[in-house]
Amino acid sequence: MSELDCLIMLSDASARGLRTVALLKEMVEERHVVHCRKMGVVFNRVQSGEDVLARSAGQIGVEIFGYVPQDPSVASYDLVGRSLAELPLDSAALEAVRGIVDNLGC
Repeated sequence: MSELDCLIMLSDASARGLRTVALLKEMVEERHVVHCRKMGVVFNRVQSGEDVLARSAGQIGVEIFGYVPQDPSVASYDLVGRSLAELPLDSAALEAVRGIVDNLGC
């Protein structure tokens, strides 16, 4: 069986995304697809409802690694094919990702 230090599931803030997270968690834990030392979710393009996402993730039993807010800069850069590495340092999405990476330590 393969082994991972950290499985980071990325989901949007939708019921479908949460169902997918639950399915992935089940595959890892019950079907033993891969062994993970640490597993959690990052919610992407979040506009509101973090409390609802937190409750739902708690019901699933998955750790939340963080939330990346909806950031108009990301959409603008993506639309014209500009690299996200060029985002301004004060980009809300970039700041959130930095915080998540720092907290994970993996």
